[in-house]
Amino acid sequence: MPANMSGTHMNNEDKLKKELEKLKIELLNKEKQLLLRDSEELYRSFVENFHGIAFRGKIDWVPVFFRGAVEQVTGYKEEDFLAGKPRWDQIIYTEDWPKIRESVDNISSVPNYSFEREYRIITKDGHIKWVREFIQNICDESGKPVYVQGALYDITGYKKAQEELQKSQKLESLGVLAGGIAHDFNNLLGGVFGYIDLAKEFCNKDDAISKYLDKALNAYQRAKDMTFQLRTFAKGGKPVKKVISIGPVIKESCKLALSGSNIRCNFSIKKNLWPAELDEGQIHQVLNNIMLNARQAMPGGGPVEVKAKNVRLKGEEIASLQEGKYIRIQITDHGQGIPDDQLPKIFDPFYTTKEGGSGLGLAMCYSIIKNHDGHIEVESKLDIGTTFTIYLSTSKKDKTEKEGKKHAPESKAGGRILVMDDEEIIRELAGEILKNAGYEVELSSNGEEAVQLYRNALVSGKKYDAIILDLTIAGGKGGKEIVEKLLEMDPAVKAIVSSGYSGDSILADPRRYGFKAFVEKPYRAQELREIIGKVLTDNEPQNFG
Repeated sequence: MPANMSGTHMNNEDKLKKELEKLKIELLNKEKQLLLRDSEELYRSFVENFHGIAFRGKIDWVPVFFRGAVEQVTGYKEEDFLAGKPRWDQIIYTEDWPKIRESVDNISSVPNYSFEREYRIITKDGHIKWVREFIQNICDESGKPVYVQGALYDITGYKKAQEELQKSQKLESLGVLAGGIAHDFNNLLGGVFGYIDLAKEFCNKDDAISKYLDKALNAYQRAKDMTFQLRTFAKGGKPVKKVISIGPVIKESCKLALSGSNIRCNFSIKKNLWPAELDEGQIHQVLNNIMLNARQAMPGGGPVEVKAKNVRLKGEEIASLQEGKYIRIQITDHGQGIPDDQLPKIFDPFYTTKEGGSGLGLAMCYSIIKNHDGHIEVESKLDIGTTFTIYLSTSKKDKTEKEGKKHAPESKAGGRILVMDDEEIIRELAGEILKNAGYEVELSSNGEEAVQLYRNALVSGKKYDAIILDLTIAGGKGGKEIVEKLLEMDPAVKAIVSSGYSGDSILADPRRYGFKAFVEKPYRAQELREIIGKVLTDNEPQNFG
């Protein structure tokens, strides 16, 4: 090959290598640009869709970057913080400063320092929210911190769910004790005041003795209310529900609680409220307690706003509630308000700031609403007022049950009644009430004995016309087990279940379990005679409780 051709070939090869190298560099630059663009887009997408706040600032906490759900979390805009109006430290809840101060100092001085913390902030509209923050410092080549950066997000919902769980656990542990106390106390009260009630029937209404007995019975009613509140905490307690229209219940309960006061109700209750399956008596107790709190918070009088409307909740909108249809009730007073340090405790059992208060009222409200698969919460500001918000689940049934207590005619004198109860004072009281009404009565202290007495009566041809069975027998078989055996012997048995503890579904629907009716203990003479009268005359029995 000629020398000049060899040189030309080498030049061309060098040019080709240079071109390839140049092309390679261009491709690498393009790839870097594409990667950088993709990275920036990915970062931008992450920040824009981040439900919290991403931030960066100088080591002296002067912000240079705020992105994410800034306004949703704080109520302020990104530019507000960048302009220092407000500074972040100005929205931190005052009482939380001591526990985060050390970490704030360390981030400015300790190289490669990072931490995670939870604290409260005050939003632009004055609400308190919980946030969780992850933060670290960025150091220069010498190891000196020059920047801080991190992210935080709103954990208010999580904190509320945590508080709800703690409250539920506290009530559950208390329930075992409260249920036992309420049961025994109720029986003792029932015996004492049952005899007072019975004695009153033998007094002339104008006698001084009759008036004294009336005062004793009034005292009993207050004690009975206390046992009702205790029973509400009992583990497994269930409301006896029926489908009702809650609007009239709200109005009646609120007006009754404010009767005789200088406070008026301003009602805003939608006419088309969905039917709700509720224990009307328990809901009345809830509304009554809240209105009494409003009454005490407004000694100078004034208006209380009472609102009710249908709402549809989305998933996790309220941590303790499932998605679905609810009735929301809001009661707002314009009273003294509740201090921030007391607000988290107001639903705690036995917590009270009132002289002579039991601390059961609002704790009972909380328990009742939870047992109705609902939710109750409170917001308050000092010298402005307090708002209680209640969510009640709606019924899947279309129609409300228009029921009312009707007084039954008492049966005519005559008939054999068997009373089974493990408390001597209660069964003897029932015996006295029924004997005075003209019945022949036998008493039994346990289920096995009651079954044997009933069997003997059938064999002898002297069948009992009705039997009253205590639902719960200490250490033995109660009414539910006994009525099953009686039905095997006598499908026509007329059994009445009795209890002083409304914690069993049997009491909501006694007929489903073979009973003709339910009567609540402690017995009142008139009520017990009426329910016996209905059962014996085969009228539709009425539950008393």
